[in-house]
Amino acid sequence: MAGAVVPVHLIGPALFILMALVMVLTLVTIGRNLAAPRTMVATPIHPGAARPCACYEIDLTDGRKYIGYGFNPHQRIMQSHRRAAWFKQAATAGMTFEPDRVDWYPDEDTAHAEEVRRIRSAPPKTLVNKILYKSGAA
Repeated sequence: MAGAVVPVHLIGPALFILMALVMVLTLVTIGRNLAAPRTMVATPIHPGAARPCACYEIDLTDGRKYIGYGFNPHQRIMQSHRRAAWFKQAATAGMTFEPDRVDWYPDEDTAHAEEVRRIRSAPPKTLVNKILYKSGAA
């Protein structure tokens, strides 16, 4: 004997039962996923902010100074500070493109808090910063 012969009139109902089984399993899986508890993944407010960040000062020839913060002070000077009108009066940073004082902190939030503290504690008219943080600001 070559093999069992399946009656043709049973192929249609067998395919229907097989497809119905697949559909029931799919609906059960969808139902379980909808009923599963949801967990929220905490996304950081500042991605990459957990790396070392600097608070720096640039002295000017007239006795004033600029206080800033950033992950790479040299890059910050090259990107924006050297185009500022006050940078022409920079004592040493005009030649070296490096700040006069750099203090490193573990993250951006700490460095920014230190920048705000230094700006708020500076005597009047000793800074060239455009933004002067008043108490309660920042």
